[in-house]
Order: sequence, then structure tokens, then C-alpha cells
Amino acid sequence: MKVYRGKLNWLIYAVNETCTFVFPKGFAVGDPVYTAYQWTENSSGAKKVNNFVEGYVNMDFVVDGKRTIRFHEENYYHFDATISSDEKSIVVTMRNDPHGSVEKPTTLDLAMTSDTSALVLYMGKYTEHPFADNEMIMVIGSPNFSSGNSIGVFWQWTKQSGGKEKVPQTYTGTVTDFHQDTSGIKFDFNKDSNYYKFSMNVDNSLKNMKLRIATQPSLLPNKPDIALTLQKSTE
Repeated sequence: MKVYRGKLNWLIYAVNETCTFVFPKGFAVGDPVYTAYQWTENSSGAKKVNNFVEGYVNMDFVVDGKRTIRFHEENYYHFDATISSDEKSIVVTMRNDPHGSVEKPTTLDLAMTSDTSALVLYMGKYTEHPFADNEMIMVIGSPNFSSGNSIGVFWQWTKQSGGKEKVPQTYTGTVTDFHQDTSGIKFDFNKDSNYYKFSMNVDNSLKNMKLRIATQPSLLPNKPDIALTLQKSTE
């Protein structure tokens, strides 16, 4: 699995928003692709609406000597992505049909890798005043969340302490302190080099996650739950 993160612009509806593209298997025709971002304001006027789209790689071709794929043709918006030779970045162009609106290309960087193509993806909303105001947050991991399995937590800061707006935040590593009982699954993601520590509780249906974020593991029990909902499971 490869996860790429970067910025997305689409007319007035997505303005400098953080976007995520997930390729669980690879870039071959027929391979699945999952895309997540939030609308700055959708066509109905609602602000900061999470958007999750699943589809497939539809074409695999070469442009100016570089491998390029087209995906999500089965959806209203689709994308061309030129892949770097080391697969550490992709340059993505968004459009709504072959002859419709086209946005300028944007570069996304590799944010997470995993040896398995099986995944679960949860999404919700995160607020941490004054730096995050109702921003999209995601957790991507392996379906069983066992200790040592890859996991990533991703969100966007509304405004960092230095004043910069819409800054992507990425934390990746492996699951720690896994525990399962009759109420569901509980596990932590506490990496020494990470400023933030995380605890997660997933119910037995595996459809709902409660996420807590703190600067120290000892502070996690007193933090409020962030509700996330399962968007995709490949098992």
C-alpha cells in the first residue's frame, strides 16, 4: 500500500485543501484507488464537508517518457497522475470530464507505505482550538490493528501557531499496546519521536472508532473522544 498526501484545488469548492490518495495494491489497470479530501464549500453551500471516493485505475500509459495513470473515470471527478521513477511522488491533475474543467497539476508526496494491501480507513472531524477547527481527520491501518502493524493518522491544521494556514499533518508508525476484549479493540500508537500520542477504541462492528490525541500518553485518558466512521475495509 502507498499513501500520498498533498494539496487540492478545484474552482471555488476546494481551495488549498489537503488531499490523500491511497493505492492499496499498485498502479496497474484495475487496481483500487481511494481518495479523501474536504470541500472548502460544496455546491450546496456547506463548508468543510468530508469527501471520500473509491474507484479504480482505468488507464496506464506514458507521457513524455513518464508513467502516467488515469483513475476514477467511473466517478464525476477523475484524475491523471504522473508517477516519479522512485514512486515517492505523483503529480496529479483533476478534471470533471475529458472536455470539462481542468485544474493545474499538483504534487503529492509519499506519506505512508505498508507491505500489505489490506486496509481499513476511518474518517471524522477534529477540533483543537485554536489550531484545528472542524478539520477532516483520518486513520489508515491494517484491518486487525495487531501490534507492529502499520498505522497512519492524518489531518490538516486550520492555522499553525506560526500563522500558516491549511497545513497537512502526518503521523505514521506501528501499533503499540494492542488489547481486545468483549467490547472491541483498544490500541495505542505512541512513537517516541512523535509530538502527539494516540489511543484508539474500535467497537465490535469495526464500523466506529474513538480516537484520542495528546502530547503525553498519561494525558490520553482525560482527552475527549474524536468519533471516526469506517469508510473502507478491504477484508
